[in-house]
Amino acid sequence: MLQCCETKKVETVLNISASSDGKYLAGGISNFTVQVWSLNGKLVAVHQGHAGWVYHVEFDRSSSRIMSSSDDGTIMMWNHSDFDETTIKLKRDFAVRERQGHLLIAASDQNDSFRIVRDSVRDIVYTSVQQKSRIRCCGISPDTSLFAFGCDDGLAQLLRLSPDLDVMAEFQLNLQQESIRWCRFSSTKNYVAFCSADSTVVIWKGDDETMVLQDHTDVVHRCKFFDNDSKLLTASYDATLKVWDVATGVCLYTCQGHTEWVLDCDVSLDEKMLASSSADKLVKVWDARDGRMIYCLSGHRDCVRSCRFAPDSSLLASGDDLGEIRIWRDGSLVRSFAENTAIFSWVTDLSFSQDCRHVVSVSNNIKWWSVDGTQPPRTFPILGSHARFVWHNADFTSFITVDNAGVLYILKQL
Repeated sequence: MLQCCETKKVETVLNISASSDGKYLAGGISNFTVQVWSLNGKLVAVHQGHAGWVYHVEFDRSSSRIMSSSDDGTIMMWNHSDFDETTIKLKRDFAVRERQGHLLIAASDQNDSFRIVRDSVRDIVYTSVQQKSRIRCCGISPDTSLFAFGCDDGLAQLLRLSPDLDVMAEFQLNLQQESIRWCRFSSTKNYVAFCSADSTVVIWKGDDETMVLQDHTDVVHRCKFFDNDSKLLTASYDATLKVWDVATGVCLYTCQGHTEWVLDCDVSLDEKMLASSSADKLVKVWDARDGRMIYCLSGHRDCVRSCRFAPDSSLLASGDDLGEIRIWRDGSLVRSFAENTAIFSWVTDLSFSQDCRHVVSVSNNIKWWSVDGTQPPRTFPILGSHARFVWHNADFTSFITVDNAGVLYILKQL
């Protein structure tokens, strides 16, 4: 045996193909993926998108693309021409802030090192040592002086950078949590909240001051500060939202009504309403004063993975796992848009433009929708099969995402 190539998990390799340049092997795997190895046995790429066993894979003559067929009835083509093992590949959990005309992007790379880059992966500001476990989340403070990330082993780290982007201090926080799933900075005080799989939330308030919030009974998936950073909204797999007093750590009220995981939450800009979207296919709107349910929005046919208020607080957008986006006003459906595809069409993130006339969404592509439906949607295809988040600047002219192939996209409207 010259070399052994191992799959990412214990799965059945159904078919293999060698590139014409003799540098790579591609395999069709029983876990619905196409995996690529270099000839030294290193796994270098995992392509996800099929919904069934991948029975056949083949490089084209130029070795620039890989074709695959599956028992889900689809044939897919994967880009291999831009593949370079030396290129930095980022993970889909990233954070972005603008600073002095530049874009600062924080993300984990393919080796589980935390990176800060400026405007592109070629301009590297900072690279951490390789972490012992997967980096699950990243955050940047509004003034771009603090950077944070959280890992699967419960370790969190904070970096303080100078105005010249030199590292001034590093803090390692052993929060005694299980896997940290989400982190979010406050808007004014540079607090940061870490949400965990062990149902707790830890708020770091600077130096050695931390506060533990305990009342959820399952994974805390999302959080958001509001009311001048005096309150924290949390969303959990226990099917509830909770609102906490940041000063005391007391749970002020619980929003109950969902029957499955709450996957996203938001606070309206006027801070009068809260929104939640859930695996129970429902979107709910709550009174931010006391947690009373105002609207229960039904009509989605699958898990609702994202929800976002418009800047004027009059509209709410929600996106589901069938690729449908719904726009709501005062508890009624205004308009719906559909991706018209069944392959990885989960709408994992969306957001309104400042004038409330457009929505950008991310799933297996980036798409821009006209809220009034008078303009056809615009689509930007990505190389991977899906992405998780999309960032945009205030004037809705710059957009950033990272797909599951590790590609960073910085798009500018012409």
